[in-house]
Amino acid sequence: MAHQAAVVTVVTGHVCPLYADVLRILDQVGERHPLKVREVLVGSPEADALIDEHAPAMLPLVLVDGTYLSEGPLPRAELEARLAASEAAALV
Repeated sequence: MAHQAAVVTVVTGHVCPLYADVLRILDQVGERHPLKVREVLVGSPEADALIDEHAPAMLPLVLVDGTYLSEGPLPRAELEARLAASEAAALV
């Protein structure tokens, strides 16, 4: 049974040094878990609203299915745990 893809929203600026690492991790994790990655650029109304809501100290800001996951370096283990838990809950 295929799992519904988690929506991972990445709020980033044009010159975000951590963004390439975040994309690399998402690409690797996406090989095991279905993901839909959305990039939201700083300065857009959506990014402004997300930054106001979550007040990150640094970028990129990462949300999974609309829920805060991290800011700055992406914690791969936490992302995988959240995705696995979501997939397990969907089976119930």
